[in-house]
Order: sequence, then C-alpha cells, then structure tokens
Amino acid sequence: MTLCFFIATMTDSGGTQRVTSVIANDLVKKGYGVSIITWYGGANSFFYLDSNIKVYALFNAEKINLYKNYVATLKKYTKVIDVIKPDIVIDVCVPLSLITMPVLFFRRKIKKIAWEHFNAGVNWNRFTGPISRRIVSFFYDKLVVLTNADKQVYEGRFNAKNVVVLPNPVTISNERRSDLSSKVILAIGRLTFQKGFDLLLNAWAMVCGEHPDWKLKIVGGGEDFEQLATLIKSLTLQNNTELIAPTNEIEVYYCNASIFVMSSRFEGLPLVLIEAKSFGLPLISFNCKTGPAEIITNNIDGILVEPDNIRELATAISLLISSPELRRRFSDNGNVSVKKFSVISIVNQWETLIKEITIK
Repeated sequence: MTLCFFIATMTDSGGTQRVTSVIANDLVKKGYGVSIITWYGGANSFFYLDSNIKVYALFNAEKINLYKNYVATLKKYTKVIDVIKPDIVIDVCVPLSLITMPVLFFRRKIKKIAWEHFNAGVNWNRFTGPISRRIVSFFYDKLVVLTNADKQVYEGRFNAKNVVVLPNPVTISNERRSDLSSKVILAIGRLTFQKGFDLLLNAWAMVCGEHPDWKLKIVGGGEDFEQLATLIKSLTLQNNTELIAPTNEIEVYYCNASIFVMSSRFEGLPLVLIEAKSFGLPLISFNCKTGPAEIITNNIDGILVEPDNIRELATAISLLISSPELRRRFSDNGNVSVKKFSVISIVNQWETLIKEITIK
C-alpha cells in the first residue's frame, strides 16, 4: 500500500514537520510505501527521513503565494500524483485540501485523510479557513484532529461525521530524564505571535530579580527574533535569558532544564508539552485553546495558568523555582501519564485508521 503525505514544507523545524517525519518513518518500517509531497521549500527535510521515503517538491522557493500560483500548483501536484499513484493521500494541515480536493475529485479510488494541526477555532484566513474545513468535513474519508475539543467543534460547527481523535506522539529519544538540578527554565517554539514569548519575557522580568541564579532559555527561530531580542534588552534580561537557534539535538536542552513553560496564545496539541513531560520536566502553561488541558492535570503534573495572564504566569514560575519538592512530585506524576503518547501507541492507531478506510 502506498501512502502520500502532502505538507507545506519539510524545511521548518516545527512540531508539524517533526511528527510527520516520525509517523512516516515508522510506517515505512511497517512495510508501507511512503512518499512526501512538499508544496514549497524543495525536497530537503530539517528532520531525518528514512532513505526509502521519496520526497517530491512542487516548488523550491522558500514561500509560495497560493493565489498567484494556484493553477501552477494544481498542475504540478497532478503530475506528481500521477507518478506516485498513491492509495491514500494525507494532507498535513487542513488548508492543503484546497489543493488536494480539485486534483483528487475525479480520482475516487484514492482515499483522503486530512490532519488538523491547528485548533478548529483558529482561522489562518477568514475565507479559506472555513471553506477548507467544510471540504474535509464532507468530502474526506477521515479527518484526524488532535484533541476532543476539536472533535466537538468539527461535529458541531461543520456537521462532520468523519472525525477521529489521534494525538501527536513523543517524537524524540528520551532514554534519560532531567534530574531537575539545573537552574534552567526552558521554552521551545517558533518565534511568532502565536507562541507568546513576549508574554513569557514580561512574566520572567517579574521573577528573575528574586532568583538571579536561574536562567530562561528559549529555543526556536522565526520572524519575531529581532523583536524578542529588543524586548530582552529593554527588560534588562540579557544576563539571565538566552535565545537559542533551532537544533536537531533538542533532547540536550530538555535534559538540562528543571522547569518547562509554554506561553502560547493558542495551540492545536502542543508537542513540546508532551516531549517535556516525557523528559520528566514539571510543566507550566497558559490554559489556551486547545491542548494544554489534555496534557496537563492541574496541580498534579503541572500548573495551568489563565490565558495571557502575565502576573499569574510569573507566580507559577516563582512557585516552582522555590519548591524543589513540588517539581519532583510533578515530574513523577507526569512520567505515568505520558505513556499514552508513545510513538508505538500512536503509529498503531494510524495503522488501524489506514486499514479502516481501505476496507470501505
């Protein structure tokens, strides 16, 4: 059986690319033929891909304007589909259905799966967002969402009958855990408005004066780098805050931190929280829509903070810095709950899903 993942790009270091590479690699090991089509960014991948995975690039440019290149995109995509002849196409993010659906509309034998990586309440575009969500709700064989909250939105708002909840797995090796001895607070993510690192820095400014021996490390790249660097200087945080470029060895940072903080304004199912928990880190997160509440049990393995509440975030950080016993308790409790996010468990669920739609 031949599977084809269609993704915007594989050159980014984000969670979407990471989890796609992991799922694709494991499905290859299970004997599936796997291809990946990238819309832009060429055929390179930031993350490791099995040598048996063939990557096809529609465009080599770093970014592509959908409106100006829509017809060209459909033509290139059609040619690649005709070469691969997949049994199933998996759109990695719902908006790609605007490309896949016209191409596969008359190719009824090819099954279609849409994989929602945002939360269903976020519209990246006020017009194409709702349109693409209706397309995958009515015309796709299966719609994979990351959380139960998103399942409810799709079923309620879009009358979807094809929704299945399938969370992302822990995607990196975690043979060792943090010993919680380092005086380091870790945050990871693309440097964008969504991730709320400006909120985190303002909260950190309220805390770090009382704990000058602690450091905040933010790992990620993105368009807000200069803005965040300027904010660090204006808040006089240069001595205890570090912006670190994306890396393929992120496990080193997990193992050498004692607290993980996520300050996102919105999410899908935040992979970094799952990863941090698997490394034994106690968690602090804004209880944004959606995801954190499905990963963190408040005051059991972490602390959920009112969305965008900088002062409450600062209080939670200060509490965990001052309470090594609480950090240890959160770490031990998190070790039990993270097992449901193992790669083996999630890939087996993907395989069940694939078999289900091919039988129909």
